[in-house]
Amino acid sequence: MTTTITTHTPAIAQVEHIDPTQVVLEENIRQQAVVLDDEFLDSVRSNGVVTPVSGRRADDGTVYIRYGQRRVLAAREVGLTTIPVYMNATDATVAERVVGQLVENERRAEMTETERVDAYRVLELEGLSVAKIAKATGTRKDRVQASVTVAASEVARAALDEVVSLDMALALVEFEDDPEACSTILQYNDDELPWVTQKLRNERIISAAWEHTAEELREAGFTVMERNDYDYTNLHQLTDARPEEEDRPGLDADQHTGCPGNAIIISVSVRDGEPSTDQRAVCIRPELHHSRWGHRNAKVDVSSLPEEEQEAAREQRRAERRRLIENNKNWDAATKVRIDWLVEFLTRKQLPKDAGEFLAITLTRHASDVNNYIGGAQTLLNIEGYSDSKRLAAHVENDPRTAGHVNLAIAFAIRENRTSRESWRTPNETDKAYLLQLEAWGYHLAPVERIAAGYPEPDTAEVA
Repeated sequence: MTTTITTHTPAIAQVEHIDPTQVVLEENIRQQAVVLDDEFLDSVRSNGVVTPVSGRRADDGTVYIRYGQRRVLAAREVGLTTIPVYMNATDATVAERVVGQLVENERRAEMTETERVDAYRVLELEGLSVAKIAKATGTRKDRVQASVTVAASEVARAALDEVVSLDMALALVEFEDDPEACSTILQYNDDELPWVTQKLRNERIISAAWEHTAEELREAGFTVMERNDYDYTNLHQLTDARPEEEDRPGLDADQHTGCPGNAIIISVSVRDGEPSTDQRAVCIRPELHHSRWGHRNAKVDVSSLPEEEQEAAREQRRAERRRLIENNKNWDAATKVRIDWLVEFLTRKQLPKDAGEFLAITLTRHASDVNNYIGGAQTLLNIEGYSDSKRLAAHVENDPRTAGHVNLAIAFAIRENRTSRESWRTPNETDKAYLLQLEAWGYHLAPVERIAAGYPEPDTAEVA
C-alpha cells in the first residue's frame, strides 16, 4: 500500500480568539507528558499566549488544535479565557498530520544563551529593573540578574560566544581580573563549577594571608619556603643522633634555628571565609643531620640511594606533598559547597522516600551525638540564635510539617561533623555511605569527595 502525502497550498486563514477549555488537542507525536515549568506558566500568565496555536474547525464546529498543545495546556492551567488560534490547519490524513508535526518541531531553532543575555541587556538599558524583566518574561529573577551581570562583562560576554553556559559565564565575571582563574574555570563542566569556583575564592584568601605572614617572618629574619616549593624534610624525620645510637629523638624546632637549613613553611586553610594560618619549622639541608629511623623506616632514606635515583625519589615525595596539599584544598572547597547544598535540600517541601532509612541508621549508630550537634542542625535549617534543643522543638511545634526536615538536619549535622580531610586520605565506610547517599539524592560529588566515596582515583590526582 502506498501512502500519498498531499501538500496544500495555504489559503488565507483567520485568527480567532477561543476559550482554551473548549478546544480539542489532536493526537501528537510527542509521547512524553507535557512539562509545564514555572517559568513558562509565569510567562503565559503575564503575557498570555503570544504566538497563535494552529488549528481547524470541524463541520460540527469543534476546534481541533494540531500545533501548540503546550501553549493550550498552559493557558488552561493559568486560567486564560481566550487564546489566539490560527485557523490554517486542514482535515489531514494521519501521515500528513505526523509530517506536519515533525516539521513544526524539528525545524525550530532554540534561542542561544547569547541572544537571551543580549535581549535582557537591551531591556535593562531601556530602564526595566531585573524584577520587571523577570515578571514580563516569566524568567526566574536570579537568571535575569545573572544574564545582565554577564552582559556587562567583556570577558564573560565574549565567552558566551564560545558556547559556554550562563553559569560558567557568571563564574568568569567573578574572576575576570584573574586570567589564570578564568582559564581554570574553562577546563571544567557546569557540574564541577561550584567547588572549582569555591576553591578559587579560597585561594584568594589563602594568598593574601600567606603573603602577610611571610612578610612578617622574613622581617624577623626567617627563611620562608615558597608556596609551591616542596623540597624540604620535616623535623620529626631527622635526628642528630649517630646511626649506631638507639635513642633517636626528632629535631626540636627551637634547637634547629641554628641550622643553616632552617626554614618556615606556612599553611593556610579557610573556614567560613576566614583564613587560619599555621607555621612550622622544616629543614632544607637534611644532609646536615641523620635519618631518624634509618633503615628501619618504612620510607626510603633518599641519601642511601644511588645518586641517579635520588632526584627521582625526591620528586616522588614532592608529588605526594602536592597531592596532599591540593586535595586538602579541594576538600575544604567541596565541604562549603556540600553544606550549601544541604541547606537548599532542606528547603524542599518533599523529602526523599528513603530519608527515613538514612535517618534511622544515623540516629541509631550515632545516638550519643544527637544533643551535641543541635547547633549544626539549626545552621542547616537557617534558624538563628544560640544552639538550643528547645528552639528546634519549638520550630516543629509551630509547624509540625517540618518534623522530618528537623530530624534530617540533625542527622546531616552528625554526619558532617564526622567528615574531615581524613575522609579522602583514609576512606572509611561511614563517610562513604554518607556521600553516596547524598549523590543518590542529586548532589554532585567533587573529585576529592569521590575518592572518599570509594570511587577509583583518577590517574591525575591533582585538580585545579
